[in-house]
Amino acid sequence: MLFMGVYLQDVLHLVSQSMLYPTIAVVLLLITFIIFSIGSIIVEAFTERRHFRLIMPDFLNELDKASPEDISTVIETSALLKNQKRALLTLFKNGSLPEESRFALAKRLISKEEERYHRIISRTDYAAKAGPMLGLMGTLIPLGPGIVALGQGDTATLSSSLLVAFDTTTAGLACSLVSLVISMIRKRWYNDYMVALKACMSTALEKIEIMSEEGDFVEEKPSAEYKASATYKRTVSANSEASSAPPENKKNVSRDNPPVPPEGFRNITEVLDVAAS
Repeated sequence: MLFMGVYLQDVLHLVSQSMLYPTIAVVLLLITFIIFSIGSIIVEAFTERRHFRLIMPDFLNELDKASPEDISTVIETSALLKNQKRALLTLFKNGSLPEESRFALAKRLISKEEERYHRIISRTDYAAKAGPMLGLMGTLIPLGPGIVALGQGDTATLSSSLLVAFDTTTAGLACSLVSLVISMIRKRWYNDYMVALKACMSTALEKIEIMSEEGDFVEEKPSAEYKASATYKRTVSANSEASSAPPENKKNVSRDNPPVPPEGFRNITEVLDVAAS
């Protein structure tokens, strides 16, 4: 039994010591990633954030008052980001779709941008969490041989072990701190971008609704397959119930009387969810 215990301790020691160099290698890769992230956020600040000088009320009023022929020009010449312009142009190009499809498309375009921003932020979020753990591993692994060397009076081995421990700890904490700062900056930027995109999408949907009433868009008729689907039947049933409601409960959507989001909705995504359901 004693032999088995010593054997297991030796195996555990071998496994833990074998993780030292992989840990150091991962810390070096993390440092490389942080350097790349610093460069990318600097480039992003000068290429995107610097040019995002959109005055939202002015742009929304200009978009609302634009003629169908000038909508593309208004969007292209605005201070919106390229992806935001592409999303708005995609929505207007598909303005002839049925109302339910338009809301679903707008929801999908917003969700696509949110996923892209989340994917970018998650990289530095993971780095901020991994940095301290890697630093702790790089600290504890060499301390074992260092303590043994101290008991044997080998101060040179002890000094080398402590040097590796402190270096990995410092590097891991520094990477975590920088990653955290980058994530905080990008979260503030991307939240600003999403608020602007949702406001633009809301105005665009209202604009398309008005253009449809004025005959600028001719809604596409549902296909036979779509009419046979359960989704179409639920939509028809919901529209029938809405049409049978008292006249005072019906919505009169126009330029002078735009649709008002129900009380309690926090953002346009929730409005789109309800409108599309």
